[in-house]
Amino acid sequence: MNDSTHHGHESELELEQSKLESSEQISIGLPTFTTKSPPPEIEEYPDGGLKAWSVVFAVRLIICISMQPFGFVNSYGVFQTYYQKTLLPHNSRASISWIGSMQTALVFFPNVITGRTLDLGHFRIPLHVSSTLFITGVFLVSECKTYWQLLLCQGVVVGFSAGLLFGPTPACVMHWFLKRRFLSFGIVAAGSPAGGTLLPIVTRILLKRVGYPWTIRILGFILLVPLVAINLLLRPRFPPRNLKGGLFNFAMFKHPPFVLYIIGMDLVFLGFYVPLIYFDSAAQEAGLSPSITVYLISIANSGSFIGRVTVGLLADRYGALNVQIPVVFLGGIVLFAWPYATSMAPLVIVAFIYGCCNGGFVGLLPNAPSKMGTVGDLGRRVGMVTTCAAFGTIAGTPIAGAIRTASNGFHSVGAYAGSMFILGACVLSVSKRLALGSWRGTF
Repeated sequence: MNDSTHHGHESELELEQSKLESSEQISIGLPTFTTKSPPPEIEEYPDGGLKAWSVVFAVRLIICISMQPFGFVNSYGVFQTYYQKTLLPHNSRASISWIGSMQTALVFFPNVITGRTLDLGHFRIPLHVSSTLFITGVFLVSECKTYWQLLLCQGVVVGFSAGLLFGPTPACVMHWFLKRRFLSFGIVAAGSPAGGTLLPIVTRILLKRVGYPWTIRILGFILLVPLVAINLLLRPRFPPRNLKGGLFNFAMFKHPPFVLYIIGMDLVFLGFYVPLIYFDSAAQEAGLSPSITVYLISIANSGSFIGRVTVGLLADRYGALNVQIPVVFLGGIVLFAWPYATSMAPLVIVAFIYGCCNGGFVGLLPNAPSKMGTVGDLGRRVGMVTTCAAFGTIAGTPIAGAIRTASNGFHSVGAYAGSMFILGACVLSVSKRLALGSWRGTF
């Protein structure tokens, strides 16, 4: 009886996927780019309920502790300042920023692997292994005393394990939501600023009271609690699908809308982490007290929380790229203005608005690629996109550090980061134009 029920459930899910794949699509060569969700009568997606929202909660925890994203990784700006002044005073600003950029890039890099393994049905064991590796890496950071030790432990081990945790989560959420997909992604993405708002403040307080090693250890114990919940709650829903193409579906790279979306995304990521890394140190160079500048990172992350939830609501109505493009453009303008804000009140406004814009961008990151193909290829396709994001994230902050050293100020740094945002918004606009065949329309 149990076997027949199980096989019946798998058959229903296969039927659901075939219905979705035959929904209204625009054909552009080999892949298909969907511009319209399946009709309302397709009710197989739960779009709510205890199991579906528990998955959203679990993914939110992953992003809160691991990403950019993102929680512990997003709090690197505090460590950048501490390393410059205390732990690594003889290393350059640009070389220290490689620790943070390596960590962030490796959050994205393994996603093509994890997305493909999710499609093939391998999920639970990779989740347990990556959770163990992540928490081990955090505790190893507390023992680091040299630049290369930090680059290996905080940059590589923590970054790569956070990527293994984060990689399959966007596709997991898509397994459970259709009509409310953008809203669910907004809630999920809000986990990053939730962690990124609190952790910088906690880290700065702990560094003063208990020192560096015990600060990292206490953070490790804090992060252990959500890791346990994640392993209990997170689950995929669709049965395994072994489609052709291995880790990469190289046919997707023959199609301009997909390629241009990746290029535009990477351009934005070249500037994305620059303010999150340098808000604190730039404000101190302007003469503000370190006791208040640390809050700029938390303010930016709180703005990011609002941005991610808001764009999720707007994208359900107007389309992901229709919301994402103007938000990125606004972020570029704010970055041009950032170096000219030299007192606390203007810096708070800049940090908050920028946070809303960066949250709006990253909160919708998987949504356009999710429409550029079929459900059976979802994990691999989203993984390809986020893996490609690693190229922008790894280079962005070291370039900004080198510009800061060469120009002896942050005005050129702000111009660099803002230019990347505006250029990225232009490329994303062309991607939408080629996908729809028109400048107007929902995508």
